[in-house]
Amino acid sequence: MKQCDESCVLAIDAGGTFFKSMLISKNGEGLRESYYTLRVNSDGPAEQILAAYKNIVDYEAGFARKAGLVLDSVAVATPGPFDYKEGISLMTHKFKSIYGYNLKKELRLYSNCNNISFMHDVLAFLAGEVYIGSGKGYDRIAAIVIGTGVAMACMINGQLLKNDAGGSAVSIFSRKVHDGVTEDYVSKRGIINLYDKFYMGDKAEIANIEVKDIAQKAREQKDEAAIKAFYEAGYTLGLVLNPIVDEYDLQCLIFGGQISNSLDLMMDGLLKGLSEDSRIQEIIMGKNIETSTLIGSAIQNL
Repeated sequence: MKQCDESCVLAIDAGGTFFKSMLISKNGEGLRESYYTLRVNSDGPAEQILAAYKNIVDYEAGFARKAGLVLDSVAVATPGPFDYKEGISLMTHKFKSIYGYNLKKELRLYSNCNNISFMHDVLAFLAGEVYIGSGKGYDRIAAIVIGTGVAMACMINGQLLKNDAGGSAVSIFSRKVHDGVTEDYVSKRGIINLYDKFYMGDKAEIANIEVKDIAQKAREQKDEAAIKAFYEAGYTLGLVLNPIVDEYDLQCLIFGGQISNSLDLMMDGLLKGLSEDSRIQEIIMGKNIETSTLIGSAIQNL
């Protein structure tokens, strides 16, 4: 088992479906053996969500003890709205039951660590990706994370763009496009709805379909509705990104999130939606979409 001879940071990626965690050494390396995932119901009661945080802390603290490591801080990547300075959840679209809860206080109690930090999850993903080498050679970079929802963050000349609350200064999930907003088209729900729209067969056959199933149909069966669904999602995202790319003169887009595993299926639509005179020079998948958010949240504590 790989060990570090210094104290370590417990990094937590508090997603809406899974909590992920890993110990990060003081030189910024993740201890892969400590990687842990826990399924979470973001619509569950407060007791259940807080228990998930405690479960993560207990597991990683136990791992640290066995490895002879000292856990000296906790770094949490979480979506917003959130008071990142005080550690208070302000979300109403998920994790509603812990609205107003002081998670910094709870995590201090669970971990016995005084240093508890919080960071917007997409900012953390971008920071982590750049830290491990993505976007090398570019000074105007953006990350787009597609999963249950869609979010974006920008880094200009090495500085993350943040709003006053500590979240990403660039928000795209609720930008108006077509007859709705971005997340209606570019998200788990959006792609499933697009497939339902284009599917000409018995709707009962696709009642419980998942995005990974649609991707498989597109790749292996050349299913026309599946191909159209991903193309439309990509095209819509391109339209939404155009004014942001122009405003920040972006050069590189880094994609993350589970649905970004289907970036290849969205690429034609994305390129069609982006302006022909766009300054974008490279569109890539993140080097490590599983752990970059964890590393990005932790490096602020190193």
